[in-house]
Amino acid sequence: MQQNSNFELEEVLPFFLKNASQKEKIVFISESHSLLDSLAENLKFLECNIALLTPRISYYLNHSLLDNYSFLKDYVQSFEEQRSVTLIHASLLNFPIPEPDSYGCFGLSVNQETSITEIAKKLTEFGYTLVSVVHNPSEFAVRGYILDFATTEQNVRIELVGNKIEAIKLFEIENQRSLVNIKEVVVYPNKLLLPSICNFEKFEARYQIAFQEENSELFHTVRYHPESCDINKYTKLLVSQTINVLEILKGRFILHNTTLENILQQKELIFFEKQHGIPHGVFYFSQKELSKIMTTKNFETIATM
Repeated sequence: MQQNSNFELEEVLPFFLKNASQKEKIVFISESHSLLDSLAENLKFLECNIALLTPRISYYLNHSLLDNYSFLKDYVQSFEEQRSVTLIHASLLNFPIPEPDSYGCFGLSVNQETSITEIAKKLTEFGYTLVSVVHNPSEFAVRGYILDFATTEQNVRIELVGNKIEAIKLFEIENQRSLVNIKEVVVYPNKLLLPSICNFEKFEARYQIAFQEENSELFHTVRYHPESCDINKYTKLLVSQTINVLEILKGRFILHNTTLENILQQKELIFFEKQHGIPHGVFYFSQKELSKIMTTKNFETIATM
């Protein structure tokens, strides 16, 4: 499938993916955030069931800059029930992510037996910060038997009577007024890597084996100040069970041409590092894994010229 420009590619791709997804599951991979965002908009307009897995580049520089609620929600749900079309940013091809089950989620529903303390504890474990008044995503506030919290998608107010949820409402951040009642809400973590799924003791041992050095300053930073370093670079050393999106998603994989070039560059770099005994610790795919994927999956390349 060949087009003369990116503009024409964006015009025809939504219809191509929509039609193809009626026959089989489609996974489209690109390095362009703008292209993926545009595809997501158009496919939703065409009423196509999609998942969009595209953490922003700023996340890799400092993951405290980005609330990952939307990404994690789509990530977990995409494996529970794969969508017709899954749009993936190419950075996830070489990024080890903990198993979806590692994150978990918890639900809150009207008439559920629980307590303010229990909900607050779970939110804290999921990366939420306690504040006096909620103004931003990943914050929560408690006033008597009322608990407010915000994600990037919605602002939720939980009202309890004793140890039972009386009502769940959406509210406006600007004026703090309640809007509409809902029956239930599912809460996902706000951070891609949470201390609860990290084994810091094993990390120190694994790091020393992989890099043949001890780095006490790094160990301290990773454990106590993960927001100040690129902790995701060490995901595979921190978390026992990591996975890559391609290991679970089924169907026909379609690569944007720049993605294919990126994979080949990674493959060459990993080979060079192995030849010279350089511990990489960054790339998720080994040469063997890459070769297996390239030969066993039905890849297509969409050229934009």
